[in-house]
Amino acid sequence: MSKESRSTIIDAEAVAHDMALRRPSPGIGTARREKDEAVFVSGVRDGKADGNPIIIEIANADTDDSKYLPFEETPRPGHADLPALLSIRKFDIRGGGQFSGRLTAPIVAAGAIARQILERKGIRIASFCRSIGTVSDDAERTFADARLPARSRPAPATRNWIRSSPRR
Repeated sequence: MSKESRSTIIDAEAVAHDMALRRPSPGIGTARREKDEAVFVSGVRDGKADGNPIIIEIANADTDDSKYLPFEETPRPGHADLPALLSIRKFDIRGGGQFSGRLTAPIVAAGAIARQILERKGIRIASFCRSIGTVSDDAERTFADARLPARSRPAPATRNWIRSSPRR
């Protein structure tokens, strides 16, 4: 590893910020609540990469797998339960494995570090969803808009079904 790589600054607060963005909003997604705190076990000392592999621990505290038992009969809509049950003979519906949403936690943590490294090289990354099905956002968007969390982004002038559909 080069001397430059060993002295790369790793901003733990920026990692924590990105981890917070992956948490579900109340009423949307899973009822599981995790801190998603990324703890640097090795590879980072005093906010700088030290040349060792970066190992991050993200504790999984909400592990009540009994919440998943009703889904053995009726897979959750929008989840990988059905394809998993059909393709994997002994698939355990209680969570974990290759279909777990928890797999996004280490990907987000690693991505937060990669983003920092790329930004120091002048490469910026941002994205937003232009459309879902027949619902579209045709408003002009800037790079700064794409970097905002959806809850902070200015609403488009056209009707947004997701925000304005009547409750059933």
